[in-house]
Amino acid sequence: AEEKAAEQEQRAQTAEEQRAQTAEDLKAAEQEQRAQTAEDLAAEQEQRAQTAEDLQRAQTAEEKAAEQEQRAQTAEDLAAEQEQRAQTAEEKAAEQEQRAQTAEDLAAEQEQRAQTAEEKAADQEQRAPAEEKAAEQEQRAQTAEDLAAEQEQRAQTAE
Repeated sequence: AEEKAAEQEQRAQTAEEQRAQTAEDLKAAEQEQRAQTAEDLAAEQEQRAQTAEDLQRAQTAEEKAAEQEQRAQTAEDLAAEQEQRAQTAEEKAAEQEQRAQTAEDLAAEQEQRAQTAEEKAADQEQRAPAEEKAAEQEQRAQTAEDLAAEQEQRAQTAE
């Protein structure tokens, strides 16, 4: 009976040890599982952080590209505006040149008329017995000459 009791006690002891070992094994396995899960979460968070960083870089690069495109557009607009101004200045210069030419032509025409009037006055002075008419014609010729000189002066100024 004593042997049986010792045997049972031995069995109980063994069972207890096995239960303790199993509990310990379960606890260790659970802790290992938790550690693995924590490691997986850390890796996942690191991946997310990397993705967020990559997205931020892409966003920054995109913004820089848009800014450069805006600068290029502004430079293009300024160049077009300057070209327009140059074109306008060129047109104005051509217009002024045309006016100067016209004024010069008018002055030459006036000078021609004055010359003709002067010649007529000289001719009439020789023909006409009345000196008054000749003096009057000469006066007209002088006036025409003065006008021609004034026109020439204007043409010169326009040029």
